[in-house]
Amino acid sequence: MKFKGLSGKKAKELLKKHGENQLKAKRAVSWVKVLLDQFKSPLIYILVMASGVTLALGDFIDAGVIGAAVILNTILGFYQEMKAEKSLDALSKMLTPKAKVIRDGKRQMIEAKDVVPGDICVLEIGERVPADGKVIEADSLSINEAMLTGESVAVEKTLFSGSSTNSSPQRSGLKGVPSRTDLNSQGYSDKGMQVYMGTTISSGIGKMRVEKTGQETEIGKIAEKLTETKEEKTPLQKQINKFSKKLAIMVGVISLVILGAGLVAGDPFIEIFTTAVAVAVSAIPEGLAVSLTVILAIGMQRIFKKKALVRKLMAAETLGSVTVVCADKTGTLTEGKMKVVQALTSLNPDKKIQEMKAELMIKAAVLCNDMRDPLEIGMMDWAKSFSGSSTNSSPQNFNKETPSSFAVPTRHSAGFPFKESPLTSRTDLSLEALEKDNPRLDQIPFDPKWRYIATLHKGDKKNLLLVSGAPEEILSRCKTTKERRKKWEDRFVKEGKKGRRLVGFAFKEMSKKVSSTPESKQVPLRGETNRITDKDIKDLRWIGSLVYEDPVRSGVEKALKQAKRAGIKVKVITGDYRFTAEAIVNQLNLEKGGLKNSQIMEGLELAKISDEELKKKIEETVLFCRTKPEQKLRIVQALQDKGEVVAMTGDGVNDAPAVKKADIGIVVENASAVAKETADMILLDSNFETIVDAIEEGRGIFVNLKKIILYLLSDAFAEVILVLGSIFLGLPLPITAAQILWINLVDDGLPDFALTLEPKPNYLMKQKAEGHERELLDGEVKLLIGLISTVTGLLALGVFWWYLKITQDIVLARTLAFTLLGVDSLLYVFSCKTLKEPLWKEKLFNNMWLVGAVLIGLSFQVMALYVPGLQKVLKTVGLGFKEWLIVAVGGLLVMVMIEGIKFTYNRNEGRLRVK
Repeated sequence: MKFKGLSGKKAKELLKKHGENQLKAKRAVSWVKVLLDQFKSPLIYILVMASGVTLALGDFIDAGVIGAAVILNTILGFYQEMKAEKSLDALSKMLTPKAKVIRDGKRQMIEAKDVVPGDICVLEIGERVPADGKVIEADSLSINEAMLTGESVAVEKTLFSGSSTNSSPQRSGLKGVPSRTDLNSQGYSDKGMQVYMGTTISSGIGKMRVEKTGQETEIGKIAEKLTETKEEKTPLQKQINKFSKKLAIMVGVISLVILGAGLVAGDPFIEIFTTAVAVAVSAIPEGLAVSLTVILAIGMQRIFKKKALVRKLMAAETLGSVTVVCADKTGTLTEGKMKVVQALTSLNPDKKIQEMKAELMIKAAVLCNDMRDPLEIGMMDWAKSFSGSSTNSSPQNFNKETPSSFAVPTRHSAGFPFKESPLTSRTDLSLEALEKDNPRLDQIPFDPKWRYIATLHKGDKKNLLLVSGAPEEILSRCKTTKERRKKWEDRFVKEGKKGRRLVGFAFKEMSKKVSSTPESKQVPLRGETNRITDKDIKDLRWIGSLVYEDPVRSGVEKALKQAKRAGIKVKVITGDYRFTAEAIVNQLNLEKGGLKNSQIMEGLELAKISDEELKKKIEETVLFCRTKPEQKLRIVQALQDKGEVVAMTGDGVNDAPAVKKADIGIVVENASAVAKETADMILLDSNFETIVDAIEEGRGIFVNLKKIILYLLSDAFAEVILVLGSIFLGLPLPITAAQILWINLVDDGLPDFALTLEPKPNYLMKQKAEGHERELLDGEVKLLIGLISTVTGLLALGVFWWYLKITQDIVLARTLAFTLLGVDSLLYVFSCKTLKEPLWKEKLFNNMWLVGAVLIGLSFQVMALYVPGLQKVLKTVGLGFKEWLIVAVGGLLVMVMIEGIKFTYNRNEGRLRVK
């Protein structure tokens, strides 16, 4: 049935009247809420309590310093979280749902938000229903309504009621047809016709008329509850929180020990209490959770610049742990632009046979075509290329690789199964004209499960069945001699070895008869009674095959080498013909010397082996071809059972289970809505090279996070060791609470933030993928934290003890220890910046934010010693040249120690996990 749809003018009027077709957006995070959330940290509770106690005891300076620490920590946390929220919000807006509508008699792709009541929408497998409405045309259309009903079984949507789900091309959907008293005035069942916004087309095709949009839809009625759903924390965030809680308990115990030991040693309560609180504050990396969010958000932005959109925060970091990429060949390894380069209509030199099949091939390419994928679009473009061709041309060029010289045949062979065609009487090739002269009565839409599309067309005496799909599948259903079948199969192999894809065509004349399904006599379907099933797709007459070329993407071969060097295995999974897929993989030099037979597994073999056998063979297998959707899921599961971290690429609804199962699900930009919903990342350029770039960025995210943990904890525990050491040695406290807070929040606060902006190192893709073995606090980081904090803490303690002994000036001794801790951390941050290369080989100025942060920190440290007001608050005095020399030497000693550890670790391990 031909639908004209709304006019563009009418659609604009309705859009203005009803508003955009979208649910109320989740309320943006209020800056007030973000600000108040800064006070929900246990750290803040400790600071506020300490400030209150010191204030009650009359120590106004320490109370003011602690209060200032609360304010500064709140401001920094608020700024970073708001920046991260804005970044994430901007990225989420990049995903714009689309809808295919008919307006002014033409199919158009528009944004789903512009759909209005009265629109005619095209429903296709893998897409989401854009609004509420009723089906007005359907064929094998079934919809998964689980999001509304909770039922996982798809519901068949036809112009009848009943909900039998088709899992094969057998037609069983007419069971339970209602009596005429159950139907509406048009003879249709309202229940069977109703479709709802957000539900998913599981199979078939159809059209719907939109009735309700936006908040008026069924899903819109429960939108408020949906928008209130609380987001789950990512596994990494949970790991960080768990780590922070353990650390808080440990620091709490240490603080109690400091408080108790200080009181036993005779230290004033107010002094030892505020010191214990300050040590607790310094030891807890309160900025870690915020830094994590910022690092992930920045990583998502960097990945986006590489032409990939990460939908989930955690995926940005998980990308870095990928050990296996299961890549779909078409569109990621190749350009995905299917261009017909040859039409094989007959291997017989008889021109009469070629002539008849040539015209039939063109018509089949137009009529047996739903324009749903690059192959069908390519064959339509090929057919339309005959527009304006000479009607006196010969069809002989059909079997040559010169598509520009293809000609429309003129001879109308006796017994040719079509009505008189517009091709033989017009110079234009019009889809509308062909449909008018050869109307489609029924169809079996394409599905990867049966690998063909079949359409039935009306004829004068007999109807015509056209079938297209995988050539070996179509040929297996044709009547032909063994000799001819062998010749065609050999031709398939020949073309496949050139890396080409083929689509086969066949036809059969069918008598006009009523469907054998008894119930069909009660209610007509689209005005016709003819139905086709899989049982009809046999005894066909072979027409020939279209040959496509899909060029390998530039840069993919280099990306594959980079992935291999990074220890990432690549498995190519495709539904393509074996020899086509093998040729493409060999062109890319994925395996040196080309693929061996043992490295290739076809879908038929995969179906016969057990899961245990698959686990044994999967390590060696590189290419899986002629695979079915459920087999992709088995492959992903087998790899995960082997301990791999799997990234899976896909584009259709049938890929969704495997994409969802994978640790990182990746889809191309034009993937089905279901695939996009389950994916973690969307490739905006559909290029495998982008996947490798994203993995590199993911590794960079993890490395930066480890740098921050190393820097924060090294500094924190140096202060703990300094205070504990002085207590157990019976010395006065070498550093005050105000000084600890100054180092923690003023000196080190900006470098901590600057490390989140650290560029990724250039060696990341030269290291072996670590997968599940990655640890946030691995042995190396623990060793560095222990050594840096111990050496720095003991060095400050030794300087304090020596100066106190020779000068008897506790303020000077404390100022020196305070300065040594503060300046040392500002210097060794550059050694923490890179742990693979020596400091002198690293690009120290590739992160100017860090350079600026260190300079500002040094400026603040100098101000703390020489500005009178700060001298009074922090209890400091100005240092002379000798004291500054001690500070400089101390900082250099720590840096030399770090560089020595780096050298030893690299020498013994051959690599370094973090930078």
